[in-house]
Amino acid sequence: MTMAKRRRGAGERPKRTDRRSKRRSSDGGGDDDEGFALVDDGFALVDDDDDEPAPKSRRKRKSEGEERSKRRRKKGRSPEYLPPAGEPPRRDPTTRQVRQIVGRLRQECSLCGYRRVCAFAPVKLQIERRRDRKLRHRALPLLKKGLKELSEVEGDWESALVAMLAGSEKDALLAGCLISELHRKKPKRVLELMDYAAERCRVDDLKAEVGEATHSRESGALQPGDGIDPDRLLRQMFRGQLLRMISFFADADVLSGMQELLVLDADEEGRLVQAEAVAVLSLLIGRQMNPNRWVKGLAKDAAGPFRATFAYRAPDHGGLDLFFPYRRGKRRSYLYYRRGPDGSERLSSVDKVRIDSLLHRIFLVFEGDASKTHRVFKELCRHINVRAGEYNANHVLEGFQRLDRDDLLLLGVYAPALARAVGHFLGIEGYHKLIKFLYELRSESGRRGDRKVAAHEKVVQERERWLDLVDEIGADMVKNVFSVLFRLNSSYKRRIYTTPTYLKIGEVAYLLTALSGWNPKGLQQELKQGRKALAFVAYGLQPPGRHSKARVGKIRRAYERLLDVSSVGDELQRAFEQGMRYMGALHGYNDFDGLEAAAAGSDWEPPEAREAHVPSQIEAADEDFSEFADESMDDSAEDWDPEASDDDEMLIVVDDDQTNDDGSLRSQRLPNRRDD
Repeated sequence: MTMAKRRRGAGERPKRTDRRSKRRSSDGGGDDDEGFALVDDGFALVDDDDDEPAPKSRRKRKSEGEERSKRRRKKGRSPEYLPPAGEPPRRDPTTRQVRQIVGRLRQECSLCGYRRVCAFAPVKLQIERRRDRKLRHRALPLLKKGLKELSEVEGDWESALVAMLAGSEKDALLAGCLISELHRKKPKRVLELMDYAAERCRVDDLKAEVGEATHSRESGALQPGDGIDPDRLLRQMFRGQLLRMISFFADADVLSGMQELLVLDADEEGRLVQAEAVAVLSLLIGRQMNPNRWVKGLAKDAAGPFRATFAYRAPDHGGLDLFFPYRRGKRRSYLYYRRGPDGSERLSSVDKVRIDSLLHRIFLVFEGDASKTHRVFKELCRHINVRAGEYNANHVLEGFQRLDRDDLLLLGVYAPALARAVGHFLGIEGYHKLIKFLYELRSESGRRGDRKVAAHEKVVQERERWLDLVDEIGADMVKNVFSVLFRLNSSYKRRIYTTPTYLKIGEVAYLLTALSGWNPKGLQQELKQGRKALAFVAYGLQPPGRHSKARVGKIRRAYERLLDVSSVGDELQRAFEQGMRYMGALHGYNDFDGLEAAAAGSDWEPPEAREAHVPSQIEAADEDFSEFADESMDDSAEDWDPEASDDDEMLIVVDDDQTNDDGSLRSQRLPNRRDD
């Protein structure tokens, strides 16, 4: 009798893996037709080509839970690894001895070959096992030594070892390795553990909460007066470490059964829990799943958490590139997984990838402006920025050769430590000065509790310095850099997997563009739309010129129209008033009323931009009027077209050849086929 038949008891549903195992044996292929699919009771590995049963109802989920309980009772009374809710963990002599042994063994974990990727050790072993199925855990001598010591402990030491999965992370990781080696040849015990965990950890309820959208990252957040349920936290820790332990196994039934414990919910950062990330990667490798089906299945069932965790590229030739975070204690790094077209696989820390190859792979995965607003891209660039001084200069320049000009300009913004090297490579020697200047003008709170200085206030204060920098670098080069930033900002959508961290740099560029007088028609169009607060401030930052008299009247009329609208917010009104104050000051007047009275004269001429006597003290609001001030995330994660962004989410830039001498926009005719 096979192990699968022994596991199946009376009243159990037949395993769906039987048909797939027959097909694998007949065609010799892997589980290429498999993917994740959301059903009412969670996530399961299914065949898209086969006829699947209809989604199960709540009654069905309840009956399956009762079946698990019957199986446990039929096999005898199983140990209760976790204490009942409200009771402290066990502290009997056997438990204390097991903890002492694991504590001593943990001191030797530094010799383990998986120590740098300890939590993802199962994934590493699955890859190594693809080359040689007889390979074992790299710390096998240590595990054998520990199991020998544990076997000499009197009492139920196995139950005490399993209970440690809910303990401290360091002990739980080692306990998981020990349990996987203990039951390597007899996975039946692991199947019983999964049944216990599914019932004790209330997995069906967790899946129902996610499937019915009753438990989200916002709803799960603590409210004033709330507390953390200790039993729920204990169950979460136990289930997570059990998933990691199960991921060590090569047995197909064990890996398939592990999916009963998967919930694919988001953690406090909106990402997949690390243990579940380990589990889905082990399924991808251990079951030889098709990369495209793996990606599409997870992106469909857990779009937000999946995309916040994994940055992927899955070309049609069967390859796969993945970047994902790895937490080790309080430290965080990133791992890179690659499957080549020939099926070869590799998992390594990004620190182990040579910088030229790393840069090429990052910009290959994050292709397009929209993907460069993702959190993973920001964090990878920050990781590179911190380690910039450790890289070989020749390797860095070789990496630059594999990137296009716009990607290099953006790399200098995201990793300013490389800005000087980027400028040298592109022949723009003052590029690093521009990047440094942009960072200095970002809106940020002052040191030691000083008041927050808004970006628009800094822009006015550093006006002379900015004009000198433009003369030194050249206006054309600055516009080229700013165009890259504007494309990035216009492609941003607030999602659980995106971040506006670096988009504040684009807003500084937007204000400096207005201060230089490079975007008059774009600002005029945004003034008419009356939607974006920062556009009103930027309109007032434009330098004195031949259109100053017309602008004074336009901003006054726009402000009066705004006051007539009852539904408009106070922020827009304050932004208008701030822009009017800046307009008066930059023309040499103490307030806008003085400028308006002077501009009403028929013989009034605006001063030259650098000759205007700007008051030393200009009243400025603490608000930065940023579109990206609210970093709350939208859980919707549907695909979107960056070219179809809403008008109020774009930084509108109009070229000089699109305007007439009187300051109006030229009529634009869309091109047609006849033009070709």
